[in-house]
Formats: sequence, C-alpha cells, structure tokens
Amino acid sequence: MEYQIVKKPKFRVVGMEINTTMIDGKHAKDCPMVWEKFMPREKEIKNLNPGICYGLCIMKNENEFRYIAAVESDGEIPKGMIELEIPESEYIKTTHKGHISKVGQTWNLLMLELLPTSGKIGDMNGISFEYYDARYKNDETNETDIYLPVK
Repeated sequence: MEYQIVKKPKFRVVGMEINTTMIDGKHAKDCPMVWEKFMPREKEIKNLNPGICYGLCIMKNENEFRYIAAVESDGEIPKGMIELEIPESEYIKTTHKGHISKVGQTWNLLMLELLPTSGKIGDMNGISFEYYDARYKNDETNETDIYLPVK
C-alpha cells in the first residue's frame, strides 16, 4: 500500500459528534449511527463544500475517542450540531480501497506498517480523519482517503 506525507491547511467543519470507544467494537456501531443522524440534516448547513464529507477522530486516550461526521463549511452552525477547526497539520495519507466496512483494516495497516517506515511519528494530539469525495461508494469499488497526523 502506498502513502504520501502531505501538509493540509487549516479548515473548519460543521457536523454531529459522538463519544465512543474501541472496546468491544462499540465504535463500529456508534460511528455509522452518527452518519445516519447527520446525513438527513446535511442540507441545513450553508456554504458547504458539496460532495465532500469527513469522518474525524480525536483520541481521548488509548481506546476512547470523539467521532465527528461533518462537512467543510464556513456557515452558521445548525441547532444540535458542532463546529471544529482543524489546524494546519502534516499527515501521512493513504487510500482505503474496498467496502467501507473494512476501513479498520486500512487504519491498522497505516498505523502498524506504513507509519513506522515513513520516518515520522504519529501525533496523537492531532485530529485524524477519513475524507469522502466522489470516489466514495457503498460497495467494493469505494475509495476513501485516510489522514493520520504526524510530526
């Protein structure tokens, strides 16, 4: 699997969040649930970048994290949603190819194999995310970019 080290300028997202954990695979149910609540309300967000969505992770500790389903926007924040500013950061980026249900395998490969060979270390205080664009499909032809902050 290939990767790149990229610098991404700061950006702002608006979306919905949940606090979850990797213990007992709870996140595998919680994260899709946030998308189910968020997608019908996406149209309430003004000044968004159409066709682009983010699944952002902010680690609290080794197992717990804050997950945000969002779109990039500089508009007002609808009731029940949150905003988050992602600072300019350097990332290791790779592309998950295949059904989104298997994205965890690509995350593991990124963290356990690609990152150690990159000459960088993961920035656990940074914000990691999945980037969904026109290549996203809910089937095996899906492509989703993964960004892990590094230093």
